[in-house]
Amino acid sequence: SILIGLSCIFVRNYKEMVYKVRGFLKRILDERMIGKEGTRPVRDIVVILNGSERFPQIRKFQAIDAMVKKLDTIPVNSEVEIEFVLKGREFTSKKSLALEYYNIDEITSIYEIK
Repeated sequence: SILIGLSCIFVRNYKEMVYKVRGFLKRILDERMIGKEGTRPVRDIVVILNGSERFPQIRKFQAIDAMVKKLDTIPVNSEVEIEFVLKGREFTSKKSLALEYYNIDEITSIYEIK
């Protein structure tokens, strides 16, 4: 299941559901810029979700805009709690002209658990 380690689900507004997970911050990837004009900062993180030690679930989450700076305050290998929304898009590949999909777990908040 894609949501192994999910601790709770709640609704922030009527349009999107916000999920919450706990895990250990494994990596913080380099910042990059996105958007039509390349003005929105983005950073990906890798988290090992709490749950099964035998089959650990490793997820990538994406921080955009204000959440990017927040990542500078959290050390790698620390335990974190993340709230996120599921985002996804459908697009036609320019290379193969096939219909493709991508999914993003976008961070809405992240805290170090001490």
